[in-house]
Amino acid sequence: MGLFDGALGNLVNSALGSNQNAAQNQAQSNNELLAVMTLVQDYGGLSKVLAMFNQNGLTKEASSWVGNEANLPILAEHIQRVFSAEALQGVASKLGVSMDEACAVIAKILPTLVNHLTPDGSVPQNHEDLLSQGLSMLKGNTPSM
Repeated sequence: MGLFDGALGNLVNSALGSNQNAAQNQAQSNNELLAVMTLVQDYGGLSKVLAMFNQNGLTKEASSWVGNEANLPILAEHIQRVFSAEALQGVASKLGVSMDEACAVIAKILPTLVNHLTPDGSVPQNHEDLLSQGLSMLKGNTPSM
């Protein structure tokens, strides 16, 4: 629970925001983070998603998110290479955007999410529990998708 309260809690809290004047942006950020976390969970968790990036030639990028160095960025086209079109269309539908826009959102959020879930430079054994806890926290603060 401590890791969730720390690293992932910070990510969720930053998505939830503290500025009431930005309620619409906050809700959108919540939905985006919720969609990306759900995608990772649906694909079997952090370890499996990282393995998919490795299998698709993005080992250097994925390793940077887990390690303690700066996160290397990825592009929407990388997301399309790793995840199925059906899964990406599902994210797009949840967010009310095109599939290309959904891929851009995932490319923006996923490196930070992985970084927050791996603060010690490795995938924690309880990463699935952390995802579930984060999803529960977000669902409690996000309008129905």
